[in-house]
Amino acid sequence: MTLVNCDECGHKDSDRASNCPNCGARFDRTDKRWELIQALGFVIGFVGISMVLFNLLYSVTPSGVNSSVFNVIGIIGWTIMAASLVLGLIGGIGAWCHHG
Repeated sequence: MTLVNCDECGHKDSDRASNCPNCGARFDRTDKRWELIQALGFVIGFVGISMVLFNLLYSVTPSGVNSSVFNVIGIIGWTIMAASLVLGLIGGIGAWCHHG
C-alpha cells in the first residue's frame, strides 16, 4: 500500500482508496493498461481502414478485372478492423470494470 496525496485537500490517502476520507473527493484510479489496449485498438483500426480503402480505390485494374492481391489486402484489412474492434471493447470493458 502506498500513500498518495489527494488532489483536492492534499490529505495523504491509500492508493487503493476510491474516495478521500478527509474531503470525500473521488479518485481516478483506472489502470493505465486498459487505456493502452484501447489506444492500440484505435491504431490498429486505422491501419485496417487504410487497407480497406486502398483495396476499394485500387482493386479494379484498367481492364476492369479485380486483382487477387488487392482482394487479399481487403480481407486482411477487414480482419484487422475486426481485431481492433475487439481490442477496443476489451479495453473499454476492462477500464470500466477496474476503475477505482
